[in-house]
Amino acid sequence: MINTPQALDYEEKVLGTLLSYGIPTMDIVIDILEESCFYQLEHQYIFSAIFELYANSEPIDVLSVKRRLEKNKVLEKAGGARNLMILTSKSISFTTLVYDSLI
Repeated sequence: MINTPQALDYEEKVLGTLLSYGIPTMDIVIDILEESCFYQLEHQYIFSAIFELYANSEPIDVLSVKRRLEKNKVLEKAGGARNLMILTSKSISFTTLVYDSLI
């Protein structure tokens, strides 16, 4: 069995920040993060939805991400709308976003 490094608390902070501050934060981490950087499958779904919105120059916020997850038929697999709201409560400042994205 291979042990995959994981830092779920950092994943939550990064996703919470992306959900809370949208495109400006995605501009910061676009060259650092990709879906496979996230260990937890729920987080992969959420980041994928955020990335799709970003790639299409659409707003990134909780409601837009929720709708994208619904469109992709993975909202429940991503932990539901409640999980998105919980993640926003874990957002961090812009100054620590890059550091936490690298962990």
